[in-house]
Amino acid sequence: MTTAEKKEYLKSYIITKHLVESLRSRVIDWADRAENLQTAICCGTSGRSNNTAMQQCIEEMIECQNKLVKALRLEMRLIDEVEQAISSLDNPKMRLLMIRRYIEGAPWDVISEQLGYDLEGKGAYKLHDRALEKMTFPSSNVAVKEELKSIKKPKA
Repeated sequence: MTTAEKKEYLKSYIITKHLVESLRSRVIDWADRAENLQTAICCGTSGRSNNTAMQQCIEEMIECQNKLVKALRLEMRLIDEVEQAISSLDNPKMRLLMIRRYIEGAPWDVISEQLGYDLEGKGAYKLHDRALEKMTFPSSNVAVKEELKSIKKPKA
């Protein structure tokens, strides 16, 4: 794996984490819509259009839930693989940098300060590049990209 591919692989965890949060929110939104429609149906408003809308809400909610399950599985696999790759580093400062950047999503200025580097001196960036060179990854970046793409893909 090239350095760029390693970096992209590490970023895929944060991307998946955000995707999971987004899907959770969408499931809740669709459940709220279905509940509101149920209330409208129970109160005796026009039944046919509400039943169709209710069916659509349920279908959308199920689709979001299915995507959420896939995204959660990917997130769990990625966190294991990213942690395994980071733990392959023998330098504690490198491990800390990679955890802060790719698991916690911390910005470079915060990481540099925590590690005692001057941002303009680029010490954290250099340490990051050396860490990427040393890291080994258990799975292919291509497979992760394809899984993410299949989860994000809208229904046909």
